[in-house]
Amino acid sequence: MDGFYNVDRDENSPQARRRMRRRGQDLARQYKIQFTDFTPPEPPVAVAKPAPKRAPLSAGRSQTATALRHRAEHLGLIFRKSHRRGPPIPHDRCGYRLLTASGEVILGAHFDAALTDIASYLETRFAPPPPNAQPGTSESTVRRRAKRLGYAVSKSWTGFQLIAPGGEVLLGPRHDATPAEIAAFLATREAA
Repeated sequence: MDGFYNVDRDENSPQARRRMRRRGQDLARQYKIQFTDFTPPEPPVAVAKPAPKRAPLSAGRSQTATALRHRAEHLGLIFRKSHRRGPPIPHDRCGYRLLTASGEVILGAHFDAALTDIASYLETRFAPPPPNAQPGTSESTVRRRAKRLGYAVSKSWTGFQLIAPGGEVLLGPRHDATPAEIAAFLATREAA
């Protein structure tokens, strides 16, 4: 025996529909009949996407106080913020100050430096390290460079061998080559 129970006949709120649907299912179970729900599915609840906590990577270096403080610490500088409460006065403008490790003021003698001023100063000082002209001589680096050039590196208890694609041993015939020697040989091949 089939029964029908229209759950949206009284109220149109989602809570009322859920309550009535639950009551209809209970009645269907009690009388051992099939429960058929004719109400349309509830619309999905639109959840607002939270704003990202970080700026996108394409936006450049962050200029928040925290990021500037970390950058200053990396350079051995001290980043301070004025904690004065109340309206700004000429002597203390509730801004920022940048100091050397010895306490010498670089920017913002009266806490009058803005975050943008400190960010531009740190950008001039915070240059990336120069590229390493000397190639790496670790075993994994040498193996990667040799593989990229088509060579093979063999290791034994006593040292290394550099083997050409045809099987010819180029360095270390008695496994006596060091990774530095192999790296120097590969540098000549890469330059050619």
